[in-house]
Amino acid sequence: MIGALLLQLRIIADSSLLEAQQRAIAWLRAQHLAWVDTYTVGLASWLDKCYGWRLRLPIQRYLKKASPRMKVFAAWPGGNPPHSPTLQHLPLNERHYAQLLWTHKLPLDTTALSLLAAWWQRGKDYDLTHAYLVAYRLKKHLPYRVPLVDQIVEQGPPRLLQTLPADQLCTDLAWEYIAMWALSGFRRDLLGKYLREAIQYQRPDGGFPGTCEPGAPSALHTTFLAAWALSIYLYPLIQGL
Repeated sequence: MIGALLLQLRIIADSSLLEAQQRAIAWLRAQHLAWVDTYTVGLASWLDKCYGWRLRLPIQRYLKKASPRMKVFAAWPGGNPPHSPTLQHLPLNERHYAQLLWTHKLPLDTTALSLLAAWWQRGKDYDLTHAYLVAYRLKKHLPYRVPLVDQIVEQGPPRLLQTLPADQLCTDLAWEYIAMWALSGFRRDLLGKYLREAIQYQRPDGGFPGTCEPGAPSALHTTFLAAWALSIYLYPLIQGL
Protein backbone atom coordinates (compact mmCIF):
# COMPACT_ATOMS: atom_id res chain seq x y z
CA MET A 1 0.00 0.00 0.00
CA ILE A 2 2.73 2.45 1.03
CA GLY A 3 4.90 1.36 -1.90
CA ALA A 4 2.10 1.96 -4.38
CA LEU A 5 1.48 5.42 -2.89
CA LEU A 6 5.16 6.31 -3.13
CA LEU A 7 5.22 5.16 -6.77
CA GLN A 8 2.19 7.33 -7.54
CA LEU A 9 3.83 10.33 -5.90
CA ARG A 10 7.01 9.66 -7.91
CA ILE A 11 5.01 9.63 -11.15
CA ILE A 12 3.24 12.86 -10.20
CA ALA A 13 6.52 14.47 -9.15
CA ASP A 14 8.26 13.51 -12.40
CA SER A 15 5.39 14.45 -14.72
CA SER A 16 6.57 18.07 -14.77
CA LEU A 17 10.08 16.91 -15.68
CA LEU A 18 8.74 14.67 -18.44
CA GLU A 19 6.73 17.55 -19.87
CA ALA A 20 9.77 19.84 -19.74
CA GLN A 21 11.91 17.21 -21.46
CA GLN A 22 9.37 16.69 -24.24
CA ARG A 23 8.98 20.42 -24.84
CA ALA A 24 12.77 20.89 -24.97
CA ILE A 25 13.13 18.05 -27.48
CA ALA A 26 10.34 19.51 -29.61
CA TRP A 27 12.21 22.82 -29.66
CA LEU A 28 15.44 21.06 -30.65
CA ARG A 29 13.69 19.29 -33.53
CA ALA A 30 12.94 22.65 -35.09
CA GLN A 31 16.58 23.79 -35.03
CA HIS A 32 18.07 21.83 -37.94
CA LEU A 33 20.02 24.74 -39.40
CA ALA A 34 21.25 25.88 -35.98
CA TRP A 35 23.33 22.70 -35.51
CA VAL A 36 25.59 23.44 -38.48
CA ASP A 37 29.26 23.75 -37.42
CA THR A 38 28.54 23.18 -33.72
CA TYR A 39 30.82 20.88 -31.75
CA THR A 40 27.86 19.18 -30.02
CA VAL A 41 26.06 17.96 -33.15
CA GLY A 42 27.75 14.54 -33.03
CA LEU A 43 26.83 14.06 -29.38
CA ALA A 44 23.26 15.22 -30.09
CA SER A 45 23.01 12.69 -32.92
CA TRP A 46 24.34 9.95 -30.64
CA LEU A 47 21.94 10.76 -27.80
CA ASP A 48 19.10 11.06 -30.29
CA LYS A 49 19.55 7.37 -31.12
CA CYS A 50 19.94 6.36 -27.48
CA TYR A 51 16.88 8.18 -26.13
CA GLY A 52 14.67 8.26 -29.22
CA TRP A 53 14.42 12.05 -29.42
CA ARG A 54 13.63 11.84 -33.17
CA LEU A 55 15.77 14.88 -34.01
CA ARG A 56 16.70 13.25 -37.33
CA LEU A 57 19.85 15.32 -37.67
CA PRO A 58 21.56 14.92 -41.05
CA ILE A 59 24.90 14.42 -39.33
CA GLN A 60 26.82 13.40 -42.46
CA ARG A 61 25.67 16.54 -44.27
CA TYR A 62 26.81 18.65 -41.32
CA LEU A 63 30.20 16.96 -41.22
CA LYS A 64 30.66 17.37 -44.97
CA LYS A 65 30.22 21.13 -44.65
CA ALA A 66 32.11 21.53 -41.38
CA SER A 67 35.62 22.95 -41.21
CA PRO A 68 38.42 20.37 -40.62
CA ARG A 69 38.88 21.71 -37.10
CA MET A 70 35.19 21.40 -36.28
CA LYS A 71 34.93 17.88 -37.72
CA VAL A 72 37.29 16.64 -35.01
CA PHE A 73 34.70 17.44 -32.35
CA ALA A 74 31.43 17.34 -34.30
CA ALA A 75 31.89 13.68 -35.26
CA TRP A 76 32.31 12.58 -31.63
CA PRO A 77 31.45 10.04 -30.25
CA GLY A 78 29.82 7.91 -32.95
CA GLY A 79 31.66 9.05 -36.09
CA ASN A 80 35.12 8.42 -37.46
CA PRO A 81 38.06 9.58 -35.35
CA PRO A 82 40.33 12.28 -36.79
CA HIS A 83 43.44 11.36 -38.73
CA SER A 84 46.80 12.16 -37.19
CA PRO A 85 47.65 15.02 -39.62
CA THR A 86 44.36 16.72 -38.71
CA LEU A 87 45.15 16.47 -35.01
CA GLN A 88 48.65 17.84 -35.49
CA HIS A 89 47.28 21.03 -37.04
CA LEU A 90 45.15 21.82 -33.99
CA PRO A 91 46.34 24.17 -31.23
CA LEU A 92 47.91 22.17 -28.41
CA ASN A 93 44.98 22.33 -25.95
CA GLU A 94 42.45 21.44 -28.64
CA ARG A 95 44.63 18.57 -29.80
CA HIS A 96 44.86 17.22 -26.27
CA TYR A 97 41.11 17.64 -25.80
CA ALA A 98 40.43 15.71 -29.00
CA GLN A 99 42.85 12.95 -27.99
CA LEU A 100 41.10 12.61 -24.63
CA LEU A 101 37.64 12.47 -26.21
CA TRP A 102 38.53 9.90 -28.86
CA THR A 103 40.18 7.38 -26.53
CA HIS A 104 37.45 4.83 -27.32
CA LYS A 105 38.74 4.69 -30.91
CA LEU A 106 42.33 5.96 -30.74
CA PRO A 107 45.28 5.13 -28.44
CA LEU A 108 45.63 7.65 -25.64
CA ASP A 109 48.56 10.03 -25.87
CA THR A 110 49.38 10.30 -22.18
CA THR A 111 50.72 13.84 -22.64
CA ALA A 112 47.08 14.87 -23.16
CA LEU A 113 46.46 14.07 -19.49
CA SER A 114 48.19 17.36 -18.65
CA LEU A 115 45.10 19.18 -19.95
CA LEU A 116 42.83 17.02 -17.80
CA ALA A 117 45.02 17.74 -14.77
CA ALA A 118 44.88 21.49 -15.45
CA TRP A 119 41.08 21.42 -15.71
CA TRP A 120 40.81 19.46 -12.48
CA GLN A 121 43.23 21.73 -10.66
CA ARG A 122 41.19 24.82 -11.59
CA GLY A 123 38.12 22.83 -10.56
CA LYS A 124 35.27 25.18 -11.40
CA ASP A 125 33.00 26.37 -14.19
CA TYR A 126 33.48 24.64 -17.57
CA ASP A 127 36.90 23.34 -16.54
CA LEU A 128 35.20 21.12 -13.98
CA THR A 129 32.49 19.88 -16.34
CA HIS A 130 35.00 19.13 -19.11
CA ALA A 131 37.22 17.30 -16.63
CA TYR A 132 34.36 15.13 -15.42
CA LEU A 133 33.06 14.29 -18.90
CA VAL A 134 36.52 13.26 -20.12
CA ALA A 135 37.34 11.27 -16.95
CA TYR A 136 33.97 9.52 -17.09
CA ARG A 137 34.67 8.37 -20.64
CA LEU A 138 38.30 7.41 -19.92
CA LYS A 139 37.19 5.32 -16.95
CA LYS A 140 34.84 3.37 -19.22
CA HIS A 141 37.21 2.83 -22.14
CA LEU A 142 40.80 2.69 -20.92
CA PRO A 143 42.06 -0.88 -20.44
CA TYR A 144 44.16 0.28 -17.50
CA ARG A 145 43.67 2.56 -14.50
CA VAL A 146 44.88 6.13 -14.25
CA PRO A 147 44.94 7.59 -10.70
CA LEU A 148 43.92 11.06 -11.90
CA VAL A 149 40.93 9.63 -13.77
CA ASP A 150 39.87 7.59 -10.72
CA GLN A 151 40.15 10.68 -8.54
CA ILE A 152 37.99 12.83 -10.83
CA VAL A 153 35.31 10.17 -11.26
CA GLU A 154 35.13 9.68 -7.48
CA GLN A 155 35.43 13.28 -6.30
CA GLY A 156 33.89 15.06 -9.29
CA PRO A 157 30.18 14.57 -8.47
CA PRO A 158 30.41 15.97 -4.91
CA ARG A 159 32.45 18.88 -6.24
CA LEU A 160 29.87 19.53 -8.95
CA LEU A 161 27.18 19.67 -6.30
CA GLN A 162 29.28 21.90 -4.05
CA THR A 163 30.10 24.43 -6.77
CA LEU A 164 26.83 24.32 -8.74
CA PRO A 165 25.66 27.94 -9.30
CA ALA A 166 22.33 27.19 -7.61
CA ASP A 167 21.30 30.85 -7.62
CA GLN A 168 21.71 30.97 -11.42
CA LEU A 169 19.87 27.91 -12.69
CA CYS A 170 18.85 29.94 -15.73
CA THR A 171 22.37 29.80 -17.19
CA ASP A 172 24.14 27.50 -19.63
CA LEU A 173 26.84 26.80 -17.04
CA ALA A 174 24.30 25.60 -14.50
CA TRP A 175 22.76 23.18 -17.00
CA GLU A 176 26.20 21.83 -17.92
CA TYR A 177 26.81 21.17 -14.22
CA ILE A 178 23.43 19.46 -13.92
CA ALA A 179 24.04 17.32 -17.01
CA MET A 180 27.38 16.06 -15.68
CA TRP A 181 25.83 15.49 -12.26
CA ALA A 182 23.04 13.46 -13.87
CA LEU A 183 25.61 11.48 -15.84
CA SER A 184 27.39 10.53 -12.61
CA GLY A 185 24.27 9.05 -10.95
CA PHE A 186 25.20 10.84 -7.72
CA ARG A 187 22.42 11.80 -5.25
CA ARG A 188 19.45 11.32 -7.61
CA ASP A 189 17.09 12.51 -4.87
CA LEU A 190 18.77 15.90 -4.72
CA LEU A 191 19.21 16.02 -8.49
CA GLY A 192 15.45 15.80 -8.93
CA LYS A 193 14.98 18.78 -6.66
CA TYR A 194 17.38 20.93 -8.68
CA LEU A 195 15.85 19.81 -11.97
CA ARG A 196 12.39 20.86 -10.81
CA GLU A 197 13.77 24.26 -9.86
CA ALA A 198 15.71 24.67 -13.13
CA ILE A 199 12.78 23.87 -15.43
CA GLN A 200 10.97 26.93 -14.07
CA TYR A 201 13.15 28.93 -16.48
CA GLN A 202 11.93 27.08 -19.58
CA ARG A 203 10.71 29.50 -22.22
CA PRO A 204 7.18 29.38 -23.68
CA ASP A 205 8.65 28.02 -26.93
CA GLY A 206 10.10 25.03 -25.05
CA GLY A 207 13.74 26.06 -25.09
CA PHE A 208 15.98 27.21 -22.25
CA PRO A 209 17.90 30.51 -22.12
CA GLY A 210 21.66 30.60 -21.80
CA THR A 211 21.62 33.59 -19.46
CA CYS A 212 19.44 35.03 -16.72
CA GLU A 213 18.83 38.29 -18.54
CA PRO A 214 15.10 39.13 -18.74
CA GLY A 215 13.73 38.09 -22.10
CA ALA A 216 16.82 36.09 -23.06
CA PRO A 217 15.94 33.82 -26.00
CA SER A 218 16.17 30.05 -25.98
CA ALA A 219 19.71 28.82 -26.66
CA LEU A 220 20.63 25.68 -28.57
CA HIS A 221 23.45 24.47 -26.33
CA THR A 222 21.54 25.13 -23.11
CA THR A 223 18.37 23.44 -24.33
CA PHE A 224 20.42 20.47 -25.50
CA LEU A 225 22.01 20.16 -22.05
CA ALA A 226 18.59 20.41 -20.38
CA ALA A 227 17.12 17.70 -22.63
CA TRP A 228 20.14 15.48 -21.92
CA ALA A 229 20.02 15.95 -18.14
CA LEU A 230 16.27 15.37 -18.02
CA SER A 231 16.57 12.25 -20.19
CA ILE A 232 19.27 10.77 -17.95
CA TYR A 233 17.13 11.40 -14.89
CA LEU A 234 13.89 10.10 -16.39
CA TYR A 235 15.43 7.02 -18.04
CA PRO A 236 18.33 5.94 -15.77
CA LEU A 237 18.56 2.44 -17.26
CA ILE A 238 19.50 3.76 -20.70
CA GLN A 239 23.27 4.02 -21.19
CA GLY A 240 23.32 7.23 -23.16
CA LEU A 241 27.07 7.81 -22.97
